[in-house]
This record gives sequence, C-alpha cells and structure tokens, in this order.
Amino acid sequence: MVLTCGTDTATVKTANGGQFLFSNKTNAIFMGAGESCKITVASGQTPLDGLSVTTQNADTATDNNPLTDVRDSDATTTGEIAFTVGGAGENNHALDIGYKSAPAQTDVKLTKEVMPATAKHGDAVVYTLTVTNESNSAATGVEVTEQLPVGVQYVSDDSPGAYVTATGTWTVGELAAKASKTITISVLVK
Repeated sequence: MVLTCGTDTATVKTANGGQFLFSNKTNAIFMGAGESCKITVASGQTPLDGLSVTTQNADTATDNNPLTDVRDSDATTTGEIAFTVGGAGENNHALDIGYKSAPAQTDVKLTKEVMPATAKHGDAVVYTLTVTNESNSAATGVEVTEQLPVGVQYVSDDSPGAYVTATGTWTVGELAAKASKTITISVLVK
C-alpha cells in the first residue's frame, strides 16, 4: 500500500490479516492533522490479477466514519481512498479496499437478413436476426433492439424470448458461450 500526503509518500506491505498501518513507519511523521491524503494499491500486485475493486460505498455510508462506515469498500474503481488525517489518538481502522472476481468479458455479435431484399406494397417480408455469443463465457441480460421500419405491418415472430413490437426489443436473456439464438419476424409491406 502507498500513502501519499502532498509530495510525501510512505509504503507498507499489507499484513496477513489484511491490515495496513502507516503510523509506525519512520517516514510517516509527515502526516499532519487535517491534511488530505490518499491510499493506493502499489502497482505490480500479481495476487490481484484478474480481480476488480468492489463498489465504493455500496452501503451508502460515505463519511469514512470508523464506527458506521465499516461494511463496504472505500476505494474508487482505481483502488484509491482519499481521507483527511485525524488528530492525535484518532485512528480509523475501517478504511478498506475490497476486491472481487472481474466480470467475464463477452463478445456478442448480431446479424440481420431480409428476405426478399426488395418488396412492394402487399408483399410479405421476413427479417431474421441471429445473436451469437462469440466469447468463452455466458452472456446474461442480452437484449436486441430492432425497430421495424415505417411502412411495414407486424404479422408474427417466433422469438425464443420475448419480442415487443412497439419498442422493437427482443429479450434474449442468457446466451451460453459460443451459442446463438435466432428470431424470425414476419411483416407485410403497407
């Protein structure tokens, strides 16, 4: 952990219980009551690879009060905590940085086919939308928006999820790794 107050810094290793204490560091005497400081995670911490910082102040306590702000991470998404140094005897052992597994990255691809490519008044047209998860992780909460063009009338669809014609939203839901789902939307040209 790195403590920075102005241009002064102190570095300390986190104890195996998760505590990081700077008060006993010989070069930490530069901290004065009322001074603005920050704590950051030193770069190159390989045990943190693949992890991301948990949500800052998730329990809505933002004052870093050592008695009431104790159930969440106080760090920003970059792993930094800003605080004001207290006076003699004022210790805050509640400042912390929480980590969690980083969310899996997904790569979802959409393709669209229109048959026939050209149509006139009264013709039936079929839109085929295929959404494919090209990643190695499941994609959740997948939605596709495909607003039907002006000049066509919705007839039907064969959605494996839910398709709302008013908004053009197709709720796909979960899409397993390397999986695809397809919807066919039939319309008439007005």
